[in-house]
Amino acid sequence: MKKTITMLLCLTMLLGLLPATPALAQAHPYDNLFYTVENGNAVIVDCNVEYGDDLIIPATLDGYPVTVISETAFIQCSGFGKVTISQSVTSIAPTALDECIIENGIWVDEKNPVYSSDEFGVLFNKDKTLLIKAPRMLNDGYTIPDTVKTIGRHAFRWCKNLTKVKLPEGVTCIEERAFFNCASLFHISIPDSVKRVGLFAFNMSNALVFTQYNNGIYLGNETNPYHTFVKPLDNSVTAFSFHADTKVIAGGAFYNCNGLIQLTVPEGVVSIGERAFDCSSDLTQITLPNSLQHIGYGAFVSCHALTEIRIGTNVTEIEPGAFDACTGLNKFWVDANNTAYCCDEQGVLYNKEKTVLLQAPRAISGCYTVAQGVTIIEKSAFNKCTALTEVILPDTVTEIGESAFSRSSVSTVNIPDGVTHIGAFAFYNSDLSAVRIPDSVTTIGDGVFCNCMNLEQAILPEGLTEIPPQMFISCVSLTQINIPSSVSTIGSCAFEACTKLAQLTISEGVTVIDRSAFFGCTALTTVSLPESIVDIGLGAFGGCRNLEYNHTWRGPGKYLGSEGNPFFALMGVSDTDIESFTIPEETKVLAAGAFSTCECMKTIKLPDGLVAIGDQAFHDCATLSEIEIPDTVIFIGDEAFADCRLTEIVIPDSVTYMGEGVFSECKKLEAIRFCGDAPVMHYWVFNQTTATVYCHQNLLSWAKHIGRNYLGTINWADGHVFREYLPDEGFRCPVGGTKTATCEGCNATDTVTVSEFAEHRYEMGKCIVCGEIDAQSCFLSGILSSANDSSAHLTLLQSGEQITTLTVTGHTYLCEDLLPGDYTLTVSKENHVTYRTDITLLPGENKLDLTLCRPGDVVGLGDLNMGDVATIYSHIRGRTQLTGYTKDCADLSGDGKINLGDVTR
Repeated sequence: MKKTITMLLCLTMLLGLLPATPALAQAHPYDNLFYTVENGNAVIVDCNVEYGDDLIIPATLDGYPVTVISETAFIQCSGFGKVTISQSVTSIAPTALDECIIENGIWVDEKNPVYSSDEFGVLFNKDKTLLIKAPRMLNDGYTIPDTVKTIGRHAFRWCKNLTKVKLPEGVTCIEERAFFNCASLFHISIPDSVKRVGLFAFNMSNALVFTQYNNGIYLGNETNPYHTFVKPLDNSVTAFSFHADTKVIAGGAFYNCNGLIQLTVPEGVVSIGERAFDCSSDLTQITLPNSLQHIGYGAFVSCHALTEIRIGTNVTEIEPGAFDACTGLNKFWVDANNTAYCCDEQGVLYNKEKTVLLQAPRAISGCYTVAQGVTIIEKSAFNKCTALTEVILPDTVTEIGESAFSRSSVSTVNIPDGVTHIGAFAFYNSDLSAVRIPDSVTTIGDGVFCNCMNLEQAILPEGLTEIPPQMFISCVSLTQINIPSSVSTIGSCAFEACTKLAQLTISEGVTVIDRSAFFGCTALTTVSLPESIVDIGLGAFGGCRNLEYNHTWRGPGKYLGSEGNPFFALMGVSDTDIESFTIPEETKVLAAGAFSTCECMKTIKLPDGLVAIGDQAFHDCATLSEIEIPDTVIFIGDEAFADCRLTEIVIPDSVTYMGEGVFSECKKLEAIRFCGDAPVMHYWVFNQTTATVYCHQNLLSWAKHIGRNYLGTINWADGHVFREYLPDEGFRCPVGGTKTATCEGCNATDTVTVSEFAEHRYEMGKCIVCGEIDAQSCFLSGILSSANDSSAHLTLLQSGEQITTLTVTGHTYLCEDLLPGDYTLTVSKENHVTYRTDITLLPGENKLDLTLCRPGDVVGLGDLNMGDVATIYSHIRGRTQLTGYTKDCADLSGDGKINLGDVTR
């Protein structure tokens, strides 16, 4: 039976149908700082300051107390004029100031409880036992306060005018590169109290006057000019003897002295610095003096010919990786009277209490059982143990350090249930065949199982929140993986080149699949994406040559999704020569690079309901001059529209983040209009672009306050952005027609009078000014009710040919771009009776509300009860007559008849 559908206006808000998605963790801009919020406090993570400009770290940012300066805070900045730090800052990352040139001093609020500064702008901890950073402006000499015990890493780096430094008696440690490239420094006295000198502490300070002895140069004091051995004069030395008065061997002392064969360390030396013997040398044996107290990180790294190490009585600190990659090492020996360290019968080095396993000799073989009570497997502990096949860990272990088993032959290792942390590259390039990560593990470092060629099975913990970058890269034997629902991010290159990975389960909850995450996974044929995803990085599934994409009749788009929505993510197109494209309404995510290099594309229609526009999605679309961003988009990735020919763009108030270079090199862009408050924007967002940015007054005040043009030439201007039209738009309607709209940002209203030269503005097939119906287009929409919220599938046929198919994931549906005429509509849903009807569609919008019922639910209440039984029985007795869809619901057996068999069912 044909039905003529009553035309009604029904605007469906598809955003309401979207699943709740976690907000992407992004930095917030404030003046020239970027910060994140952790535990209610602001953490400085980045800044945008021109060289030589002053920088103020305020007490609060947007109401959040500023407590932390992270290690990345100044990585983009080459230098400052003056830096002022408020009293709220209680943590400055040790490496935060390494690369910074600070010209005119660091000045700390006197009320700060953790940090302080002196009259020269030198930064200290509060009690001035640690000197953290000196300004470049220091001239001539500087006397370090008597309270200082440690000269921090990079503390005087690039102090080019500093000529003399006086260190007080009491300083014990000079850290890495502390006086690096102090070009004018010619005198420094090293007091006897100094016990450690870090890596390259005096390198590039070429004016320094050293004391020379036996082909080596030293620093010291008037009493002992040979206190600290710095380096040999000639790196080609094969044998070396220190001066008898040497107390400290500086970090990197014999770096790259690859011919060194013989070495005698004299009695009296108390410290061997970081990477002191990093020389890949042919040293076969070295005797460490009883006076030795400290062995620095990587001190003997890659000394392949060393066969044994004897640790004397007084050694109290061996830093991690001190003997890393000493592949010929057979055994450690520790003096029985040493109070800090011990070893077992196999020569494995432990701390005295045997709670930390520090180092196994590289020649250890077979199966090794770690001592009961050990809680930490230290960094590089079993690195390059190429004869070791199995390690049995006790249930007391809680931490496995960075590179702990890397490059080893370990094929079997049990990870106890108490382990909470596995360090970066812990099992890199090992022979593991299977691994189960217990649910106790909460953090995993980068590349943990990178290049494990034999790894076939890996079970991930249910509480894991991130698959870190490169975690399983090049695990060519891995066949299947299940990403638990706790994971929010799959890191870059996490599964790259896992060529046998054929079964992949990505649970609901994952929001980000980073760049190249599954690149080159050639065994993948199908992928089901959860609707929680909001960002898919460049090449996330690149090189997956056997992966089957979903397609629609509308164009050459390649999609990934799920059974409920096969068009969830648009991954790219099969034809880069396309000139126009309409993206299906079901699409929520544009993957990175989706239309990149589609140089011929002139027009594109983005669907309402789109959530994210990925990195470089329209990069190099050289002829794309116009695009409308739906007001459901929340994320616009890096360089999304770079090098396009856009002339004007409207940023909806739904957008919360815009990445680096979004409009970079958009040479034709003249106008950018913000509908609401400014999103978080990377400071290169308008790189090399000249445009006028229109925004409402509140946003304009903010823009003028921060004074930032985001590396573009931007003119910030007052200008409303109206919800339904722009001021220069018109309509071909009766002269005198008007249209009123409301500004997105401030709720101001405006009315446009329609001119005789204007054109219609159609929405849902009807002009929004005069109401004229578009005779060439019609729409079908309605509300779909059913017993549950699972997906339904809608199909329209015309003369037996399928015209469109639609997956309905909520309670409303919308079929667009249809021609007027007769159609057959079919709506199916699992465990429901399929609805079929003939309909006639007229120009404009047509509305049809549908209710799908379970078999037997003839009353339509959503469940099966005695009322349904009575109605079916009444039909059988001829008392009532069931027709149409209700009759189909009563036919439980599906034989086209209604009888007592259906009642019984």
